[in-house]
Amino acid sequence: MPIDVSDDSAGKLTPLETWREALPRDVFAGLVQWARGQHFDVRLLGWNTDGRSDSHVASVALERVAGGTSGAILKILPPDLAQRESRAVGIAADAGPAAFVDAHLTRTLHVSALPGDSGRWVHLQDVAHAGTEQLRALSTVTEDTRLGDYCAVILTALAREWNTPENEPRHTDHTPADFLRNDLTSRVSDLRAFAVGQGWDRDDPPPVVRFPDDGEPLTNPLLLLSGDDGRPGRVTVFRGRGHGDLHPGNIMVPVVRDGADASRFRLIDIGRFSITTPLSRDPAKLLLAIAEGWLANLSTDSPVRTAVAQLITDPRGYHGAVSTAGFVAVARQVYESAALWAADHRSVERWERQHRLVLGASALRTVSRPDVADHLRWWNLEVAARALAPFLPPPGHRAPAVTRRPATAGHAGTPGTRPYQAPPATGDSPEDDLHRLASILREALTAKDERKLIILVGAGITAARVPRVARLTTWALDFADRERLTRPRTDPNEPRSVNPGVQQSLISKYVEALDFIREVRGTDGLRAFLQQVSLQAHDTGKPPPLTGEAMPDPDYRQLEGTPAGWQSTEGLTLLAGLLRQHGRNVHPFLLTTNFDPLLEVALRRAGLDLGPSRAVRGPGDPVTDLGGGTERWTVVHLHGTPHTGSLHYPADIGQPHRHLERWLTSILRGNRLLVLGYSGWDGLIQRTLHQHFGRGGEEKYDQGAEVLWGVYEPRPEHPNVDPELSEFFGRYDQRGVMPFYGVSADDLFRILGEKLNNRRQPPAVHPTFYSTVKQLSQRYQFGHSHVRPETVPNFVFWPHRLRHPHLIHGVHALTAALLSKRNVPIELHLDDTDMTTRYADERAEEFADAVSGWFERCGAHEPPRIFRIQEMLKSIPEAELSARLWRLGTDLFSRENSALDALLATKVVKADRGATIVDHTSAANRLLRPLYTWLALDLAQERHRHRDRPVVTLGGVDEQKMWDLWSARRDVVPIASIYVPRLQSPDNPWEINELWRYGTFGLHDLERLLVRSAGSWQTGAPLLEWIFNVANRLTEFASDGAVPALRNPDDTTMSWPAFAAQLHQIPEDSSRRIAEIIGAWFYHDAATIR
Repeated sequence: MPIDVSDDSAGKLTPLETWREALPRDVFAGLVQWARGQHFDVRLLGWNTDGRSDSHVASVALERVAGGTSGAILKILPPDLAQRESRAVGIAADAGPAAFVDAHLTRTLHVSALPGDSGRWVHLQDVAHAGTEQLRALSTVTEDTRLGDYCAVILTALAREWNTPENEPRHTDHTPADFLRNDLTSRVSDLRAFAVGQGWDRDDPPPVVRFPDDGEPLTNPLLLLSGDDGRPGRVTVFRGRGHGDLHPGNIMVPVVRDGADASRFRLIDIGRFSITTPLSRDPAKLLLAIAEGWLANLSTDSPVRTAVAQLITDPRGYHGAVSTAGFVAVARQVYESAALWAADHRSVERWERQHRLVLGASALRTVSRPDVADHLRWWNLEVAARALAPFLPPPGHRAPAVTRRPATAGHAGTPGTRPYQAPPATGDSPEDDLHRLASILREALTAKDERKLIILVGAGITAARVPRVARLTTWALDFADRERLTRPRTDPNEPRSVNPGVQQSLISKYVEALDFIREVRGTDGLRAFLQQVSLQAHDTGKPPPLTGEAMPDPDYRQLEGTPAGWQSTEGLTLLAGLLRQHGRNVHPFLLTTNFDPLLEVALRRAGLDLGPSRAVRGPGDPVTDLGGGTERWTVVHLHGTPHTGSLHYPADIGQPHRHLERWLTSILRGNRLLVLGYSGWDGLIQRTLHQHFGRGGEEKYDQGAEVLWGVYEPRPEHPNVDPELSEFFGRYDQRGVMPFYGVSADDLFRILGEKLNNRRQPPAVHPTFYSTVKQLSQRYQFGHSHVRPETVPNFVFWPHRLRHPHLIHGVHALTAALLSKRNVPIELHLDDTDMTTRYADERAEEFADAVSGWFERCGAHEPPRIFRIQEMLKSIPEAELSARLWRLGTDLFSRENSALDALLATKVVKADRGATIVDHTSAANRLLRPLYTWLALDLAQERHRHRDRPVVTLGGVDEQKMWDLWSARRDVVPIASIYVPRLQSPDNPWEINELWRYGTFGLHDLERLLVRSAGSWQTGAPLLEWIFNVANRLTEFASDGAVPALRNPDDTTMSWPAFAAQLHQIPEDSSRRIAEIIGAWFYHDAATIR
C-alpha cells in the first residue's frame, strides 16, 4: 500500500525517494511512520556506510516547523545494539569530562522502537557543530597521506582530554598469563577451535611456530592461555575511559575540500565503553584495523605482511624497506600519540610493557574469530607472537617449529605457507553460503550507495537445457569425424599443460575438440555445431548425432529473437523477474560466456526493454562501442555466438584480450560482480582483477570492486574439482573476491526473490538454536549476547525470584518452551531465599503448575527441571557451602570489578539511560543473591555432560551485568545469554495485580488494565506494545500457530501501528480481543482452564 505523505502537519523524510531507495522496504515504512510523529522533518545529508553491520547510519538535518535546523546522526539499529549503545552513551556522558563529552561524543537525543515489523530501533544523536554535510567516517580517508596526522590528533585527545593528566592513574597488576586469560575469557573456546583447526592439541599447542618470510621461529602465544605462565614478572595495566571498539568506521570527522578536520572528531558506536578500559586498547585496535586495510592491498604471500607485523609491534625500532615507509609513519604516530598519557604520568617504561600486552590480546581476539579469513587470523597470530615475546620463553628446542598446516592432497605445500582455506560452514541454513550470498545480494539490490551489481553467468546456469562440457566434447568429436575428411585427426586426449583437476581436464578436452572441428570442417562447420548445440534448448532442435550445415545468419537471428519455442531454465526465468522488479542497482550490461540466446529469451519473456546483443569477436576486438554505456538491457557474449564473424574459438578465448579486459575494468571500478555457473577457465576475470588490483602496472585503479563468486560444488570438494580456481580464491580472498560454495542459480534466485519481496520462507524442518534466537531478536525485540551460528547449548539456565506467576514469567516460559522444542534441556531455578517454608512451598507449587500449563499450550512435551535455592543450600555441607560462597564472593567483589558493577549485578543499584537509581528498600542480604545464582549454575554444570558446550542463560536485560562479571572470572564455562524484552511501566510491573496469573478476576482484570492503559496513552503505550509483541505475537511463534496472534481482515498478521490505531478508536473491543488471545495460553492449566 502506498505511504501517504501529503499531511503537512506530520513530520516527513526528505527527499523521500532517496530514503526509499536506500532502505529495506520494512525499515523504510517504519521510519516514515516514526517521522510522522515528530515535530521536525528529517532531511538526509549523507550515508555513513561504515557503521555496524545490520545497521544504517546517516547524517541528517532536523528541520523544525517553528524554525531552526540542527545537525544529527540518525541510526537504525537492531534492538540489542540499541539498548547497549543507549546505556553506554549515558554512562560515558556521566563519566565526563564534560568538555570532552561535549566536543567528541554524540549525545543521544531520542531512542524508540521503529514502528512496524522490522524489529529495529531508531536513535538520534547530536553532533553539536556545523558542517554535518561533510561528516564522514575516518575509514573514507585512509588513503589520505595525512592519515597519521589525523590519528595523532584523535589519540592525543583520548590520552589527554578524555583521560586528563590531573587524574590519578588507575591500574591493576597482573602476570601476563592472568591478564590474557581474564581479557580473553569469552574467546578461549574459539581460540581452542582455531588450534584444533591447525591440527594442534587444543590444550597443549606446539611451543614454537614459524611464519612466512621469517627465518626464525617464534614462541607460540597460545602457550599463555594453556597453563604456561611465561617469564616471571608482573605487568602494570593502566586503565581509564575507553571506547572499547575503536576502528576507522567508528570515528566521524568533518571532511572539507582540503582534507579532514580531525580536531572535531566524533565517536560513535560506543556500546563497549568502560571507565576501566586498558588505556592501550583503543590505539591498539585502531592500529590493527588500519593495518588490515593495508593488507587488503597485498597478496597473501607478500613479504611485506611480515614487515607490517614487525613495525606494528615495534614502530620505533623498525627499520625496513622503502615499501613500508608509509606504514611506518602512521604506526609511529599512533604509538607516540597513545604514549602521551604515560609521558604525562612519568610511566613510559611501564606503559610500553602494558601496550605490548594489550596489543597481543587485541590481535588474539581477531585470531579467535571464525568469520575472519584464515590468512588474516594467522597474520594476527604473528602480531601476537611478536608483541608478547617479552613475556614468553625464548624459542627453545623442545620440539621442531610448527608451520601452517600442510597443503591438502593435490597441492604442493611450500614450507612456512598455508593454502587458502575458507572459514568452515556453520551448518545453519539461514547462514550458510547460499543464504549468505542471497542476503548480500538483497543488500546490493536495495543499497543506498551508487554501486552497481554486474552479473556474469556461464554454462552452469543453462546446463539443464544446453549440454555440459563433457557431453559437448563427445558430440564435437563425432561431428568432426562424421564428414570422413582425409585430414589426420589430432588425438584430443594428448596431454596438455594443465593442473590436475576434474574441471581443467574437461576444459582441456573441450578446447581440443572444438579446435578439431574448425581444423577439419572450417569456421562454417564450427558455426553449424554451435547452432545445433544451442538448438537443443529449442523445440526445433534435432537430437544427436549432430550433422549438417550452418543456418544462414538472418534465419538464425530470427529464431534467436523469437522467444516462442525456447526452453529456458528456472534460474534465468527467476533472474529476469528480479531484474524487472528490482533491477535499479543492476548494471545494464549483462555478461555471459554462453553462446546460446537463453538469457535474452528470459529477458524478453519478462517484458524487459532489450537492446541488441553484443558478441566479442576475439582478442583483436576493440569493443569501443561498449564504452559509451547503455540505458537498455544489453547482453554481452564474452565468448562470442554462432554468427559469422563472431565464433566460439576456445583456443583464442584463453588468450589475453587487452581491450576487453580494460573495458571490464572500467565497469568493475567501484561496483560488485556476481559470478554464477562459470569456472573462470579462460582467465578473463583473473587477468582483469590482476590489472584492477595491480601495483606498478599501467594504471593504479580504485580498490572498491567486490566479486561474489558462486560455486556449485560443496566447499570440501571444490579444491579437487577445480584447483586453479581454488588457488585464485586464496590469492584474492582479501582483495575483494568472496567465494560461496554449494550455490545453484535456481535456489539462489528463488531465495533472493523471497527476501526482496518479504515473503515468509517456509520454516526449516529442524530450526537451529541460532536461527531461533535470530528470529526472537529480529521479530520480537529480544536481546542476546555471545550467541553464534555454531552455538549448540549444553542447557538453558533460567533463574527467577520466586513470586506469584506473572505475565512476565509467562513470556519467559514461552521462550523456554520454544527452546525446549529445539531439543535444548531447560533448568528453572527458583530463588526462594528469605521466605518461610510454607509460603515458599505454596508459591513453588503454584509456579510449577503455571509453567507446566504454559509448556503444554506451546506443545513442549519436555517440561523444565525445577530447582529451589533453599533446597540447594541445605543439600551442601556447611563447610563446603561456606568455602564455595567465599570463593564466589571474592570473584564478584574482586579488585578488578568496580563497586558499581557489583551493585548492578545484585540489582540493588539500577542504571537507566545514564541515571543511577538505588533501591533503598533492599535488605543487605540481597547482595548475596548473585552468589546463589552462580552456585546454582556451577552445580548445574556438574550434572550435565558436554561441558565444552556453552550454557545459555534466559532472563531479563537487568541480569546482563551479573553474567558479564561471571564471564570475567577465570576458568569458567562460556555462557551465552538471551534477554526477554523489558516491560517499561511507570509502576513496578511486579506489583500490577492484573498481570498475575491467579488474580481475583483473571481475564476481566487484564481486559480492564488494557482499557485503562489505552486511555492514558503516554504512560500506557509501552505496556501495551510489550503485551502486543511478546504476549500476543510471540505466542503464535512459540506454539507453532496453536494460539494465533491478532489478524487483519485479510488474515495477515497485525502490526503494532495497526493495533495501536484500533486501540485509539475502539479501546474496549480491541482490549477484549487481545485479552482473549492472552487468556488462551496465560490461564491455561495442564488439566483445566482456570
